[in-house]
Amino acid sequence: FVIKRSQKFPNEVLFCSNKRHAQWFDVYKVNIETRKFEKVFENNAYIDMIFNENFELKVLRKVLSNGDNELLTADGKLILRVPFEDTGFFGAYHLKKGENILYASISMGKDKASLVSLNIDTKEIKTLCSSDESDVYLSSCDPENFEPQLAEVNYLRKRDIPLSDKISENLNILS
Repeated sequence: FVIKRSQKFPNEVLFCSNKRHAQWFDVYKVNIETRKFEKVFENNAYIDMIFNENFELKVLRKVLSNGDNELLTADGKLILRVPFEDTGFFGAYHLKKGENILYASISMGKDKASLVSLNIDTKEIKTLCSSDESDVYLSSCDPENFEPQLAEVNYLRKRDIPLSDKISENLNILS
């Protein structure tokens, strides 16, 4: 399955395959015109790998033996440990273009997940959207800079929450 596309490399995608090992997905760079592919990351421990727009590995997600999850930098430095009880609604999505800002849904210390930005250098977490009714997930992001545009809440019915005035105006036009 495809895990990353980039406008910088319009003929290439990053693709995951577990052909080598059924439990772990390795990452390949595939040229969709020539069908040439090369392994860019051999995975033996991670459930998630997040690359930037330059196809550089930036964030890894690992499950520990006690069920906790760790977010790590590509060189193995701890960014965040998520306790097992908070992993059910934990999701790491992608990085902001040109920056070390990771967008994620996190419920640590709360009963519902919020959409947050996490600076992987300083470990600062900023809440972008939260709800008293339901967990909040990323629904849509800007294709240019990868900033979140819509958050999703699903309480009795799915509802998108605009994260900027521009997106709110565009949704009003469509409805």
